Amino acid sequence: MSRTPTHLVRVREGNQGLLPLVCVHGDDANRLLPKYLDPQRPFYAFIHQGKDGEQVELTTLDAIASRFLGELNQAGIHPPYALCGYSFGGLVAYEMAQQLTQSIDGSVPLLVLIDTYAPELHAQAMRRDHKLHVRIRDKVYQSVLATYLANGAQIPRKLHHFHIIHTYDMAVRAYQPKPYPGRMIVIKAADSWGPEDLGWHGLAPEGMEVRLSSGNHFNIIKEPHLKHLAGFIEEGLRGIELSVTHQR
Repeated sequence: MSRTPTHLVRVREGNQGLLPLVCVHGDDANRLLPKYLDPQRPFYAFIHQGKDGEQVELTTLDAIASRFLGELNQAGIHPPYALCGYSFGGLVAYEMAQQLTQSIDGSVPLLVLIDTYAPELHAQAMRRDHKLHVRIRDKVYQSVLATYLANGAQIPRKLHHFHIIHTYDMAVRAYQPKPYPGRMIVIKAADSWGPEDLGWHGLAPEGMEVRLSSGNHFNIIKEPHLKHLAGFIEEGLRGIELSVTHQR
């Protein structure tokens, strides 16, 4: 039985002669990023799971990536396309690229990670963002949330965001990333914590490009910083297209 795509949004069909961009969990960027890209570039986006109090169905990066690739295929959106992802969405995009590379569809022309920490830095970054009283509160939330999950009940609004973030946190901690052989750009927010490559250097045997964008982790995908971010992404996409043109 086919499954209706529930997380994929067709933002702009554009000109199919241009390399499409698929953005994972871009949040504000899902809506705003296209206006700073080539106006004819096809753009598709994935939203988060668990909307309107629903429990998160997929709890591992492998499963989320596989579902999202399936939704693209069902919608008739086939490779080649570029992938980008913001924060946890960058990790989903990374695993999507890995699965595509290992499939008959071949490699991904470009993978862009937007202020996404490599898994080995994830826990440290989370600790820096959460003060002691927040960590104590989260322990209480986990206990209350477990009761709702065990009963299959709708998640209260106050716990809904925590449920999603906690699920993502557990997914990253369980993820065992493999080195990625394709072209990768890491875009770090200038005011975010951590090294410029956000810990990805050891997972990019073919090398990687690092860019510094204005803003911090939370506003890099918002105005006025989004234009700066989009410039790096469009530059990477055009570089791929020019390379293909010169090879013909």
